[in-house]
Amino acid sequence: FTWAYEQGLLQRDAELAWKAHLTRETIAPLLLQYISKVAKKDYSDRWCNAIDLDTADSHYRADLQKLCWYGVMIGYQKKLFPKRALTNAQAVVLVMRIVDGFQKQGRWSQHWAMPYFERAKNLGFEGILPIYYQKEKLMNLENFITFLYSVEHPHQPLVQILLFRELGINKEIMSDQRIFFFNCLKLWSLRES
Repeated sequence: FTWAYEQGLLQRDAELAWKAHLTRETIAPLLLQYISKVAKKDYSDRWCNAIDLDTADSHYRADLQKLCWYGVMIGYQKKLFPKRALTNAQAVVLVMRIVDGFQKQGRWSQHWAMPYFERAKNLGFEGILPIYYQKEKLMNLENFITFLYSVEHPHQPLVQILLFRELGINKEIMSDQRIFFFNCLKLWSLRES
């Protein structure tokens, strides 16, 4: 996904498994990079009382601690559970805390993360749509980057986001291909309206 490379969120030489599930520790460097490159909010250190930071791989430990200090990753009962896979709900909540702050948890009849999903949808983050009804499914890198991209490009139609992702649109595409692609997008937009 070109945008993620351009923003420095991903390294071009990294071996990426787009469909692999993210864990709390593997998402930490990505979120910190996102905060430093893209987020519009200023972060200052607070206190982190997580008692299980030592269970994280050593190269993730400082990033996890920093996210905990920032109040982005708060865990449960003083634990961050670094090795646990991240659900779609947990990943969306982490990103929404960065870009929009905290929301109250869902009412007793709702999923606990529903207010974050609703807020993302209301802000025009179209990348929320593919995972909206799959909150407890495990998050993979492909869906995570798609959601981050939609946060930075609100109200962009999901089909456009997915096409950019699938085709890897960048400066290396020849101009004829680019013109054809954008004409297809125009036709799609006309058909949708």
